[in-house]
Amino acid sequence: MREYFDALLEELPEAKPGKMFGKDTLRLGRRPFAMFYQDHLVVKLAEPENTEARQIPGTFWFAPMGEERPMKNWVCIPFREYEEWVHWARLAQEHLIAEG
Repeated sequence: MREYFDALLEELPEAKPGKMFGKDTLRLGRRPFAMFYQDHLVVKLAEPENTEARQIPGTFWFAPMGEERPMKNWVCIPFREYEEWVHWARLAQEHLIAEG
């Protein structure tokens, strides 16, 4: 499963590998936009993409400090959706670029 996350580096040439919470991430500079966590792709998405992603069965908010404290806009997308991981990672990267 991890190899699908690693393949995102080839699909998103501006992205660089990094770490956040001890997990592997994709970054632009020092800012992460995607992460591999418990066989899920975790992405930071803006609206309306965030709401769209949350419609996928099995998605959930990324909450490393417990369910009562999810990280704003970070969505976990399950492995069974791996064929769409590039799409979601690209949207997350575009959002980060747009934020400046």
